[in-house]
Amino acid sequence: MSKTATTFAIALGVLAQYPLVAGGVRSVTLRRECTMSRCVYYRGATRAFSIEQEHGTGRYVVRDRRGTLRAKVKEQGSGTLKVEGDDQGW
Repeated sequence: MSKTATTFAIALGVLAQYPLVAGGVRSVTLRRECTMSRCVYYRGATRAFSIEQEHGTGRYVVRDRRGTLRAKVKEQGSGTLKVEGDDQGW
């Protein structure tokens, strides 16, 4: 996985699963395990989310801990991200 894919997957996964708490920001440390095709992020022993590159496209697929598709993300040439999927306030 590229650094860019990891960066926006963390942003999407952490925001979707660990919302800000009123009165402050909560810090979460995740452990990453990667294969050639996918990276899975864990909070302790619990799977938080995974990312993988979509076959034949430049998009990355983000799945929640249950394996449900949460978003498809593609970096635009302008440095912005196009996110297709659930509206999680991104």
